[in-house]
Amino acid sequence: MKNYLLTALVLLISLNVFSQDDKKRLKAINAAPIVYLGDTLYHNGKVYCVMKEIKGGDPNHPDYKISNLNGEQLFYIKYEVPTGIGSFGSYRVKFTSGNEVKIKTKEEKELPGIIINNELVSGAMMVPKDKEEAFVTNNGGVVKTGDPDEDKFKMVTRNRKANIIVLDNNITQDTNKIGYFSESGTYINKVFTKVVVFYLPNGQKIAETNYAEKDATSANIMTIKDGKNITINLVPSKNARKQVIDYLVENNYL
Repeated sequence: MKNYLLTALVLLISLNVFSQDDKKRLKAINAAPIVYLGDTLYHNGKVYCVMKEIKGGDPNHPDYKISNLNGEQLFYIKYEVPTGIGSFGSYRVKFTSGNEVKIKTKEEKELPGIIINNELVSGAMMVPKDKEEAFVTNNGGVVKTGDPDEDKFKMVTRNRKANIIVLDNNITQDTNKIGYFSESGTYINKVFTKVVVFYLPNGQKIAETNYAEKDATSANIMTIKDGKNITINLVPSKNARKQVIDYLVENNYL
């Protein structure tokens, strides 16, 4: 009985301590409209984004990686060390789109306000394109034009109506190598499943698929460039991998 009471007392004290810590954190988060606390940036008491401090080139001025709630990087704030007499250190914001701009501050304490006041993150998940471009131009930068993925996802120029030939792990069309693949296997729901990853000749991964090793009637395909996940029907009597390749070519992924 004494042990039971002791355990209950310890549990009660632990819950009270946790509750007090939780209350202190909540109070800190709501202490001001903009609060940076524990690798998280808050706005009006709500999570705005993840703002992780990174050790950079200057021991007194860290870099910061800004991410969404899924852990995906949205942009990076890098401290640029002075390069000579008369030069001054400053921060540069580098967006994943390829846009970047030097901002007029070297004080990291100003960064949370700069991020929030310029509305650089929406819904704690993404960077609005118009806000990003306005931020770049307002700070004297130039917005990058064109699709940043255009070069790395550029497909081989050839006659796309020619026969597609698969030899070993290489894919050719009109005598041109248009890509290659790697293949492995795993069990999914107790069914041995083929997993195939496709690449362009430059090494850029473009898609990943999986389908049953025997008599496959469908294939799940994830395409990298647009982040789509789709399922296509397969003819069991035909080569499943070749049917996926045909789909990737016909839909301008390969």
